[in-house]
Amino acid sequence: DCDDLSILNCSLLQAMGIETAFITVPGHIYMAFDSGVSPDQAGKINRGRTIVYEDKVWIPVEITVMQDTFALALQIGYKEWIKYQDQAALLPISKAWEEYSPVSVPESDAGIKMPEKSEIIKEFKAALKAVR
Repeated sequence: DCDDLSILNCSLLQAMGIETAFITVPGHIYMAFDSGVSPDQAGKINRGRTIVYEDKVWIPVEITVMQDTFALALQIGYKEWIKYQDQAALLPISKAWEEYSPVSVPESDAGIKMPEKSEIIKEFKAALKAVR
């Protein structure tokens, strides 16, 4: 699914320190990542297929075709942006975090009590003994 894959891939890149964004077009969502170059630099090294937004150069990726080739994912991502440019929106994840509060499942807020170190060692030794 486009939303699940977009969230997953944005999360993975964000965890690596690469800023990401959601791109929405009618009935669909996909992702983009910050190229790390300035708009001036991008014009010199890239012949299109980028989105300049808030002084950052974003690379759109149609995440649902990643199983084919990355080049195809880039090509389709940019084509969708151009096709729907009047209706498309790019929302950087950092802005989304400011605008939308995180949602938590009440049960997930429960703390997990870790067993004592001695209990872990005892169970580990018992498991080793059972395998031998």
